[in-house]
Amino acid sequence: TDVKLVQADNGAEVKGSIAADGSSWKPSKQLERGTKYKLVANAKDGKGRAATENRTFTTVSSKNSFIASYTPDGGKTVGVGMPVSF
Repeated sequence: TDVKLVQADNGAEVKGSIAADGSSWKPSKQLERGTKYKLVANAKDGKGRAATENRTFTTVSSKNSFIASYTPDGGKTVGVGMPVSF
């Protein structure tokens, strides 16, 4: 029914939205790396019974993550010998 996600160190709220079917929640932007978050999720089942979950988690640190890019970019025309790079 509702989700509140905040950064644990400064209380900054993370905006997001619940899926139309109510089965999931997604933040509106990528979470910060190496950051601790506090989550409170409230839900109701088909019989109207309420439940609340509280969780704390930390995202992966920058040194333990990998950001990639690839070529050729989507929509480009290439020849048969064009390598694919990641």
